[in-house]
Amino acid sequence: MKKIDMHCHILPGIDDGSANPKETLTMLRMALKQDFVGMIVTPHGSVQNASTERVEEIRILIKKFRIQAYQRLGIRLPVFPGQEIMYSVDTRQLLKEGKLLTLADSRYILLEFMPGTPYSKIYSAVRQMQTTGYIPILAHVERYHVLHEEGRLDELIEAGARIQMNYSSVGGSWNNNTAQWCKKQLKNRCVHYLGTDMHNSGERSPETEHAEKWMQKNLDEEYIWALVQGNARRILDDRGSMRKSK
Repeated sequence: MKKIDMHCHILPGIDDGSANPKETLTMLRMALKQDFVGMIVTPHGSVQNASTERVEEIRILIKKFRIQAYQRLGIRLPVFPGQEIMYSVDTRQLLKEGKLLTLADSRYILLEFMPGTPYSKIYSAVRQMQTTGYIPILAHVERYHVLHEEGRLDELIEAGARIQMNYSSVGGSWNNNTAQWCKKQLKNRCVHYLGTDMHNSGERSPETEHAEKWMQKNLDEEYIWALVQGNARRILDDRGSMRKSK
């Protein structure tokens, strides 16, 4: 199943993801075996490290990554810049100043929050970003227990949010409460993207097989394609206008 990863920490030495170029290549080989054909890289961004210098560093690292992938593996992999942004009241201004990155230079932004963030703050962030002209994607929504309350994902989607889950969370066992919640949201079509959120080649590697097997048994092909590739292509093309994923 060909996929585009829109949430990964594969650039070396810039955050808590890949530690060095060797680890990056190992992660890339694993991703290729999982049929990834493109990536939007999303190193962590926040008010603490926001700067035009860091943005330029990410772009330089991407160029080096592309060259290394071709020289070492013989592939020309489409790789695009982005960040996973820890939301703050300053996020909007930092984006305007070019000190934080949108996804693939589009209107889409990948937002994360502290696990205990109140629902009111998440909703307010979505509205602020949406009314400013951005399309906010909530990263790994399974981590926010306030969103597990019935109807809250629907309310956020109606407010303009897009929803991302990690493959690893969907692929959990039948007695894993988080996995069961994720699968329920997928069946309800309340998810727009799946991402690896890979950080290394060990416990946070780009493993998608278990999630894919479940999806193939429980979801229709059109929706699966949207989750793993189609909606990511909308980011690359800078197209919006989604509510529940179609």
